[in-house]
Amino acid sequence: LSVACAHSEKTLTVGTRERRSVFKEKLFALKGGDRVKILGPFGSFLLHHNTKKPAILIAGGIGITPVMSRVQESLNYSHVLTPRFNLGNQIVLFYSNHAVEDAAFLDELGEMASRHKSFAFVPTLTEPNKKWRGEKGRIDTKMLTTYLKGPKNKIFYIAGTLSFVVGVQGVLLNLGVPDDNIRTDEFPGY
Repeated sequence: LSVACAHSEKTLTVGTRERRSVFKEKLFALKGGDRVKILGPFGSFLLHHNTKKPAILIAGGIGITPVMSRVQESLNYSHVLTPRFNLGNQIVLFYSNHAVEDAAFLDELGEMASRHKSFAFVPTLTEPNKKWRGEKGRIDTKMLTTYLKGPKNKIFYIAGTLSFVVGVQGVLLNLGVPDDNIRTDEFPGY
């Protein structure tokens, strides 16, 4: 499970894909008021503090959940001066899914992009329907260079399945992005 909300929110939002497992069957059977024990959060998928370097977020499928919390946190605190948050950075989010039905938070992200000039949102589908007006296809060299000028000077964050993360990381390395400018969060078991 991944936290999908800013830490300042009063309600904890987590995200996961609904899959068949004993754990998830019990999770989805929970009702309002049920008590659970939560450990964590774990990991360090945090945005950098150097506001001179744009943050480029690349999410595949349910990899949007840790990215969503980072975007919300950054946009919610863009007026607060504290080194804890990625403030004042230009943030670009590339979000890849197979079909629109698979895309969690799609409407919320589009609305955030319309309200915040420092946040650009690039959704893409590999199996788009006729109504789809976003990008089509996988996140590749052509798509990244269409939207990004000088990718070597940006910090990239990739979240999704291991195969998605490895594939996008390879594209970035081929573009000349230094390995130190690439941070990842792989989701095993999907």
